[in-house]
Amino acid sequence: MEEPQLVRLLHGGARSLNLSGRDLKYVPMPICRLKTLLALEMKNNYLNTLPDFLSNLVDLEIMNLGNNNLMELPKVLQHMIKLIKLHLFGNRLTYLNPTVLSKLKSVVFLNLNNNQLMELPPEIGCLESLQVLSLDRNKLQQLPTELCTLTRLTEIRATHNELQSLPLEIGYLSELSRLFLSQNNIKELPEGLGKLRKLFVLDIAGNELRIFPTETHNIPLRELYCEANPLLEQIPVHSVQEEEILSLKVLYIFAYFLKTFIPFIKNHL
Repeated sequence: MEEPQLVRLLHGGARSLNLSGRDLKYVPMPICRLKTLLALEMKNNYLNTLPDFLSNLVDLEIMNLGNNNLMELPKVLQHMIKLIKLHLFGNRLTYLNPTVLSKLKSVVFLNLNNNQLMELPPEIGCLESLQVLSLDRNKLQQLPTELCTLTRLTEIRATHNELQSLPLEIGYLSELSRLFLSQNNIKELPEGLGKLRKLFVLDIAGNELRIFPTETHNIPLRELYCEANPLLEQIPVHSVQEEEILSLKVLYIFAYFLKTFIPFIKNHL
């Protein structure tokens, strides 16, 4: 960053700074003087770490570090106590430092798409303000039980992973309205799913599901995506009443499932 530009930013009390796509390999030190910054965009660079001097940005609320070369959570993040939105998509993260993660208590939106994460540490449960968690295209095999303590969560995205199951306690996510789990290896959905009375969108396409939980009828779904599953049994009859079917805006069902589902309805008319 050139000195004249910095002077202008300092005098103007800059609230945001965009350094995206600048081929940066390190963060320019003068940024530490921009203490009024609320948003810092540094996506599409070559950063592999963040310097400690960024801890001076005590009011920072938005940080975009997408598409860089980060291999771990930058330790300086734990000092940004007002951070609300954090983008870390498209990096090389294989591990989330539990100490750093546990300090992100103000984060509402966390984007970890397109990394190489194999697990989430239990400390994910410390993100008490979290509402949106995006984990698409990682290598996750399971989601920790502690995730289900985040009762403010409204959306979880974990498509294109290696998930085999969901936490039994998922029913505690009382505010969850959108759940995207397509392209995983999930064989069975937990009964607790039926407790999600605000769940409007459920995407479980491309998994290994054969049946639905018996309490599926309790979910007020508007959109259900479940194609490309080896479904062999119909959804329980009490969940296919006319008014509930009409409330679904989109319903994709595996072809074999339809062959058994439709005759079942006809036999009960």
